[in-house]
Amino acid sequence: MNLSAHQPNFFPWLGYFVKVAISDIHVILDDVEFSKNNWINRNIIDTGKNSYLTIPVNKSDTNKPINQVRLGEEYKFSINKIIKTLDHQYKKSDSLTFIKNLLNESKDKNFIFLSELNLFYLNNIFKFFEISTSIFKKSELDLGNGLNASILLTELCKKYDCSNYISGIGSKSYIDESKFNSRKISITYTEDLQLLFEEYNLNKNSIIQLICDEQFDIKSKFPTLVNDYKKNYLYKK
Repeated sequence: MNLSAHQPNFFPWLGYFVKVAISDIHVILDDVEFSKNNWINRNIIDTGKNSYLTIPVNKSDTNKPINQVRLGEEYKFSINKIIKTLDHQYKKSDSLTFIKNLLNESKDKNFIFLSELNLFYLNNIFKFFEISTSIFKKSELDLGNGLNASILLTELCKKYDCSNYISGIGSKSYIDESKFNSRKISITYTEDLQLLFEEYNLNKNSIIQLICDEQFDIKSKFPTLVNDYKKNYLYKK
């Protein structure tokens, strides 16, 4: 079986959702350390220039685990700004309405922590794409904290009896493959996703853009993307 893991980013890129969809188990690393200037509380869309969509967080929490990082007091104002940006950028459509409803509903939830907000968005987009992968939060697992990244990932694989770890290409810089080899766990890097997305002209667009802009028709294309990746890339490795 295949396992993947990732931090709960704010509307992560399309490749994340494909990675989750091709996994049997996905673990959300909600209690790893928050990283400044990362994609945990911000995203970017092309409005003729790069426009950042940012969710403010409590500045005193930025050295804490993600699930202990509190939302900034003005986060609902920031969500309203994001909605206005999307209204200005995209034509009215069912897909735009889906994202706007998601953003508006999140304000009514009165979340305290960033991880709660991001998990709300992620879980709804999993449903939007009809992803059936089993999802778990690391904070709810009895694995302890402070583990080396490679040891943590191999422990997750062993816990769920998975023999293959699906990793983004960025993980090559810190994964110790010897830790996986010693436990007979293989690693599949998903760098080929870039090639697949280029075929569909999807490579340089955020998930918000892909959903809101109906020209991409991403909801109906998603199952084809997943099947194409499995057939032409994943199973050929």
